[in-house]
Amino acid sequence: MNSNINGNYAIAEDGTIKRPYNELDTAMLNIIRVGASKDDILAAYKARKKCYQLCKESAKRPDYKEYVETLQLDNFPCELKKADYGWRYVKLLRSLALTIVLSVCSFIYGCMRIDRGVTKHWDGCGNYTTEIYWRSMIVGIISIVITIAICFFIKYLFNKLSNISHTIKSMK
Repeated sequence: MNSNINGNYAIAEDGTIKRPYNELDTAMLNIIRVGASKDDILAAYKARKKCYQLCKESAKRPDYKEYVETLQLDNFPCELKKADYGWRYVKLLRSLALTIVLSVCSFIYGCMRIDRGVTKHWDGCGNYTTEIYWRSMIVGIISIVITIAICFFIKYLFNKLSNISHTIKSMK
């Protein structure tokens, strides 16, 4: 490294800017390095999350996210990208879980409405009469159609998750 120090940074001979590392930086770099060596597709995301927490609690920095991401960018740019993809993956996974719950609820509601739409009454003389409540039937059918549409959205989310997973795995 060149001895030119500009503020809190040193300029290397190749022109890149290097900053001296303190104990916190070294600890965070070790966390990122360990995460980089794991096969878990969310390892970089989890490592960055640990670094956020460590930096926030230890250094009490208000800009802890930018600080960690800058450290990652300077030393492990691929891990920064993998962490960003991991964050997208987690968001999609949460959306998928919520969508599946919504789909199941919509299906159950639709089945219940259809079931209520067809009722049988016994008239006391051994005869059953069937009544159809069309409003309830229509609401039930609409709920089932919505469930089918949600299932297509679930398939889309699965495909997005798969694409992100393959992207993260290919970045090794």
